[in-house]
Amino acid sequence: MSKFYTSVERFGNNILWRGYENGKSFSRRVKYQPTLFTGVRHDTKYKSLSSGKYLEPTKMDSMRDAKDYIEQYKDVHGFEIAGSSNYVAQFIQENYPGEIKYDPSLINIVSFDI
Repeated sequence: MSKFYTSVERFGNNILWRGYENGKSFSRRVKYQPTLFTGVRHDTKYKSLSSGKYLEPTKMDSMRDAKDYIEQYKDVHGFEIAGSSNYVAQFIQENYPGEIKYDPSLINIVSFDI
């Protein structure tokens, strides 16, 4: 059976995640640790799309720490930080790489028109 999500939202340093796995619904609260990439002088398998410089992944302790890290170094000349600051999208990409196969028969869809 497939695993798919129906909702992924940020709530502070947590990700509120709902979906289906093996035909059963789940609801989880995950303390998410995003990944940012910083410039390094040695060769790595990661390169910046904008500058072509080599990058190394850094796992942050929390989404707040990642935001503070970006803010702290944003004006430092020559210090490059790369990676997505859209942590919800980053979480989805890490947990659902590739195409998502979903079962529409499991999803309840309601529309209210007032």
